[in-house]
Amino acid sequence: MKVLIVEDELLIAKVYTMHLKKKGHDVLGVCTNPIDAEKILSQHTPDIILMDVQLKGGADGISFARKVRENMHVPILFTTGNSYTKTMEIISDIPDSDVMTKPVEIELLVRRMHAMTGQ
Repeated sequence: MKVLIVEDELLIAKVYTMHLKKKGHDVLGVCTNPIDAEKILSQHTPDIILMDVQLKGGADGISFARKVRENMHVPILFTTGNSYTKTMEIISDIPDSDVMTKPVEIELLVRRMHAMTGQ
């Protein structure tokens, strides 16, 4: 499965990358902001995007996800350290999206990714 990681906490992104690669997934890139993610998305179509809800510098993963939806239909799995219920309400209008609360358990993350992509 081809995965794009949009996460500003580099240690978290590194953990995701290491575990996903061990399980045979192709990490297309790790981006800390929407601008870098757009560059990768202009060249590649991932099977799923792992998207942090709150990015540094005031960037918003949910707003970026809505922008992504204008150009492509890729499942988006949000991660957040905030309220799961509040985030679920906010993303309810974004099709093929789901949310997990940090800290994310890797085995559950992988199962959720497979369920969302059918792979």
